[in-house]
Amino acid sequence: MSHYQRLSIVVVILGLSPPVHAEDSTLKSALVAGNWTHCGPSTILGAHSCTTVIINRDGANWMLSYEFARYPGVNEGGARPRTNHDGPFRITVEGQELLIWKAKDQPPTRITFLCDEKRLIMPAIVQEGPGHWVFRSERDYFEVRCVEDPSKVPIGHANVSGTELFYSFEEAPQSRFGPSAQYLRFLRRNGEKGQLAEVFRLIFDEYGFPRYERLLGTGEPSESKYELCVYVAAKQP
Repeated sequence: MSHYQRLSIVVVILGLSPPVHAEDSTLKSALVAGNWTHCGPSTILGAHSCTTVIINRDGANWMLSYEFARYPGVNEGGARPRTNHDGPFRITVEGQELLIWKAKDQPPTRITFLCDEKRLIMPAIVQEGPGHWVFRSERDYFEVRCVEDPSKVPIGHANVSGTELFYSFEEAPQSRFGPSAQYLRFLRRNGEKGQLAEVFRLIFDEYGFPRYERLLGTGEPSESKYELCVYVAAKQP
């Protein structure tokens, strides 16, 4: 029996729970009327910016608008928040992509998304099928295809945007502070001995959608290239 086969058996015996699928969450690639806001980090003096996405229906058409707000820091005296708007733009849905029609003579902007009354994730990493995930933003695109369903075959081969890699689906180390999670790690052979080195991972946790994380050579997380943007609806009184 090969080392690869022995490792596969060990992982199966551990009884891994499957990754969170889009259908297990209320988040869908479907239009919902509402307002959702994402705020960036604040400076040490409290200045920060927020973007609100507004989706509503205008007759037979769905429309999307942006509201951008910049809030001053405590060092800016009597400065008031500044806001500006963009849109509205007609929007449609094709598969799990939101199409934003910004100009009549131009093709639409395509962004993968997930939405419900509480959250809008745009762009999002969406699941097209077992072992198949896609991310598309205005600037970036990537696609992951595992040869087998990782929830059933936890170790195998994968194709990531044309590059052949290996995958390993495993439980994340348990923490009494954080939620339980699973890692879908993607690896390639390096060095003369062909040892496996992690390229990136998808993280599945209680939030119901995967996140991309690439590790530095030191093993520390790097900034995410394929970063999700999570907009949150205002709490109802």
